[in-house]
Amino acid sequence: MVGTEEKELLKFLIHIDMFKNEYFAGLLEMVAQEVGYENLGILRIPCAAECFRNLLNQFQKSTSSTTSFLF
Repeated sequence: MVGTEEKELLKFLIHIDMFKNEYFAGLLEMVAQEVGYENLGILRIPCAAECFRNLLNQFQKSTSSTTSFLF
């Protein structure tokens, strides 16, 4: 789930190959530092959904074989 407020949360399906991307891994590390590793349940990324979508597009350009989907 991505969003800064409950009503703005969006689901993203991230292709497994995206986790091999060093920039995406760095983003996840920053999220872990902010919310901690003890977070139970679904991963929530505190970022505006449009900003996250733009980041994914940039990450995908660096790893052309990956895809993601917005639900």
